[in-house]
Amino acid sequence: MIGAAATASASPLFVVFDNFTYSGTVVAPSAEVIIGTATNGPRETRPNARDGLVSVRSGATPYNSTAPDYAQISTAWYFTNITPFVTNGWGNPNNTNYGFFQYLDTFPRNADVTVEGGWQPGNQVFKLKLTGGNGDDSDAARLWNAPVTTGGPAGDTAGFFTSFTLDLTATFASPAVFNALTGWYEQWNVMPISVTGTISGTFVNDSTTNPAANGSYEFSFTITGPGSWAEDAGAFWGSGQNPISVRSRWAAPGAQPVPEPASLALLGLGLAGLALARRRRRA
Repeated sequence: MIGAAATASASPLFVVFDNFTYSGTVVAPSAEVIIGTATNGPRETRPNARDGLVSVRSGATPYNSTAPDYAQISTAWYFTNITPFVTNGWGNPNNTNYGFFQYLDTFPRNADVTVEGGWQPGNQVFKLKLTGGNGDDSDAARLWNAPVTTGGPAGDTAGFFTSFTLDLTATFASPAVFNALTGWYEQWNVMPISVTGTISGTFVNDSTTNPAANGSYEFSFTITGPGSWAEDAGAFWGSGQNPISVRSRWAAPGAQPVPEPASLALLGLGLAGLALARRRRRA
C-alpha cells in the first residue's frame, strides 16, 4: 500500500522511519475525541498512542532513478510479533481502530504536495515538512471515524484529505556519513536520539459503507520518538523468510555551511567599500 506524491516544490531527500508513536485528537462532526488505547489481541499499542510510519521519496534519483516521488504517512499497520512466524502483520491495527490514518498519493495525480527539508548545518539534524491535500491514491486515504469503537469495514473510514501537514525533526548522536556512490549524506539503519513533530489536517469522510460517518474531521497529532510498540515487542513483518523490523533511513545532500560571523563581517565591509567607490565615481 505504497503510493507516490507529485511535488509542486521539492527538496531532494529520502526518509523511511517507523520507530515512533503519535497521540492527539480527532474532532469529529459530533465531538472531540482523544486517541484511546485500541486492543488487537496480542498486538496492543502503547497506552494512548499509535505507532507511526513516514516514508517520503523526493527527487531521490541516487536511490532509484526510475521510481517516482512518493509520500506515505500513516499508522504503522504491518507489524506482528507472532512466534513462530505464521503470518505477516498486515491489518495491525485495522482501518477502524482508534486514531488510525493513512495518507498516500501518486504522481501525477496530485501536484499540490510540497516537500521541504533535509540535513541542517552540521548534518546532524534532519528536518522534513510535507504539505498538501488529497492523499487518496488507490482509494487508500483513511481517518478513524471517531468516536466509533466497534470497528467495521475498512470503507467506513474512507474519504480524502482537504489539507495535510507533516512537520518532523530528527536529531542524531553524530553527523551523517557521506556516501560516495550517491553523493548524499546518510544515517542508514541508525536510530535518531530524538524525534519530534506534528501531523495535522482536515479529512472528509465520504464512506458508502457507513454514510452515518460522513462529514469533515479535524485531526492534530504529536510525534514522539524514537520508540514504539513494534520496537518494544521485537515485532517484524514480511514473508517469514525476509522479516522486516523497525526502520530508520535518512538521506539528503549535505547542508550548506553557515558562514562564520567573521566571514559575514568581512563580506559586509567589502560591500560597503564597493558602494562607497560607486558614489565617488558618480561624484
